[in-house]
Amino acid sequence: MRRVTRWAVSQGLRWLPHRSAYRVRTFFEKRFYNATPVVHDLPPIFHYWSNRYLRPKFEQLGFSSPNHFFETELHRLAKERTEPLTVVSLGSGRCELEIELTQSLRREGHEVMFTCLDLNSVLLEAGKINAKSAGLGESMRFVVSDVNRVSDLGQHHAIVAAQCLHHFIELEAILDSVHDALTTDGLFLVSDMIGRNGHQLWPEALEVVQTFWKKLPARLRTESHSGRVLAEYDNISYADVGFEGIRAQDILPLLVERFEFEVFAPFACVTTPFVNRRFGWSYDADSEVDRSLVDQVATTDQKLLDSGAIKPTQLVAAMSKGSASRKLSSTVWSPRESIRAPG
Repeated sequence: MRRVTRWAVSQGLRWLPHRSAYRVRTFFEKRFYNATPVVHDLPPIFHYWSNRYLRPKFEQLGFSSPNHFFETELHRLAKERTEPLTVVSLGSGRCELEIELTQSLRREGHEVMFTCLDLNSVLLEAGKINAKSAGLGESMRFVVSDVNRVSDLGQHHAIVAAQCLHHFIELEAILDSVHDALTTDGLFLVSDMIGRNGHQLWPEALEVVQTFWKKLPARLRTESHSGRVLAEYDNISYADVGFEGIRAQDILPLLVERFEFEVFAPFACVTTPFVNRRFGWSYDADSEVDRSLVDQVATTDQKLLDSGAIKPTQLVAAMSKGSASRKLSSTVWSPRESIRAPG
């Protein structure tokens, strides 16, 4: 969709009744994901950055990546019980992660029933077909459901939210349902965005990004999908039409109110615009020049995060609804201290 069209739609949404606006956003959300075969496809420079700067922090906590985090936590839960592990995944899309996790658990001899929830029937049907091809038909269920409207999830040992909470409007109700659905020793496992709504940068982070932006050659200021060269970083909101990041800044405060953190690994702020899909494809991960630029941004990012001058915008966390048996963290800042207040 061209920028002028997005702007026109976003303006129109402001005047629609809530239910009508919700239906329009849902339409564009489904349209985007149905047309995107590989949703989580990221540019090579992102993997350079994550392997050099994120992986060492994660490995101190016992996992190497967000996906490995889910796998590690589910295996730990499965080993602690004799009955089949029951897991629900919110906003599971095509269920690529859920299929991988189910396969991993079964390889280790664990019985599991993995339920995938998503409002997009097209994506869920694709997941169902892939699960059947992988021989997982008896271990997986696929339920077409708008998570915003679900009040009773049943009882489960684990609930997985992989890059989905930032798409949900009714966060309070959803997190209350998650809390009620967890068994006493259950875990809520999350990998998500927790920055400003619409994935915009907060003013203090935007100032840092603009400083680096001025030093970049034109080829690295080129927007991947449009080919536009931006003199300054354009701090757009991705929530102007669909649900992308629509309440991202509320996620961490609401989690802190409801859960105890067993594993807390927040990360990244000013690095994200340089390595994500919008501009990251312009970088050559094999180029020393391009890697050096990312190194400078990432080093500055971490120093500012460590000092508390900026707040993290992404999160991997395991949470319980009772007292935390573990308190593993990759930062000196507590979950509450990591919240960036909107004011």
